[in-house]
Amino acid sequence: MYRILCVVNNTSDAMAYYRSALPLIRMRQEYNDIQVDFIQAGVNPKWDVLAQYNILLAQRPDSKKHVDFIAKCKMHKLKIWLDFDDAFWHVTPDSPAFGYYGSDEANKNIKDCIELADRITVSTVSLQESIKKIFARESDVIANAVDLHGMSYISPLKKNTKDIIWRGSHTHQRDLLEVKDDILEIDSKNELSWTFMGYNPWMIIEKLRSATHIDYVDEITLYMEMLRRERGNMMIVPLVENPFNRCKSNIAALEGIICGLIPVTPLWWSDLNVLGDGTFIERTEKLIGMDEKTKEVFHRELREYIRDRYNLVNTNALRYDVLRNL
Repeated sequence: MYRILCVVNNTSDAMAYYRSALPLIRMRQEYNDIQVDFIQAGVNPKWDVLAQYNILLAQRPDSKKHVDFIAKCKMHKLKIWLDFDDAFWHVTPDSPAFGYYGSDEANKNIKDCIELADRITVSTVSLQESIKKIFARESDVIANAVDLHGMSYISPLKKNTKDIIWRGSHTHQRDLLEVKDDILEIDSKNELSWTFMGYNPWMIIEKLRSATHIDYVDEITLYMEMLRRERGNMMIVPLVENPFNRCKSNIAALEGIICGLIPVTPLWWSDLNVLGDGTFIERTEKLIGMDEKTKEVFHRELREYIRDRYNLVNTNALRYDVLRNL
């Protein structure tokens, strides 16, 4: 019996949804030899609680509290499974997160956690390569995936309008500002409306002819429904090319596609890029000028690809292999 204690920062956020809470809940329903319980990071159960489990899954461990708790679990003979979806050791100085992740303290905590791990899973091949290079540890790639038979149903392409959507937190400020002039140029040549979900890029919005801001929603399923309801079937996902972003997964594009949009992706997300090579402006304007029939064909191909490549049932089979090999 696999008795898993899972430590998460917030069970309702996107990373728990994609990397721990939802996958484990679905595994508990799919496999009859899995028991799962969740605790918030920072909670410190005593021995009588830990004695009920044989596996600890810690998602994004990065603090001294994580180090101490993981060491305590290891002392109580739990196998340690760590999961990372971001290369925090590559956070750039212009990121709001650099204040912590750029510190020696943060890097030591992450290193200490990794040294205690029996197994490590990551979301991308680039992140796998980074962990091997920086920490000399092997890891298993388990891509973020869509809960096709549950909450993340796939919507058809939304009705054609001249609306473009961007979504992201304040941590993506640099990524958005990198294409500020491109956005303004695109807007000047096309009759468009823009929607920015999450972070408020007021310095861009005030210069666009038609733009709306929608506040960040912490609950991932509510955010997905908002994305489905918003006008438009085009989405931009700009990312500055650097080691941190290179390790990121394609969650933003996956969410856009299943909510009825076609994304303009970073070029290195090649499997979800239907717009070919070219600059951000060239590919965005190609999408703007695309006829509805062509959009339908591209979106249908993307939906089928996601059903095949990014199905949570399949990625959970990989997680089950991790359990068997612990």
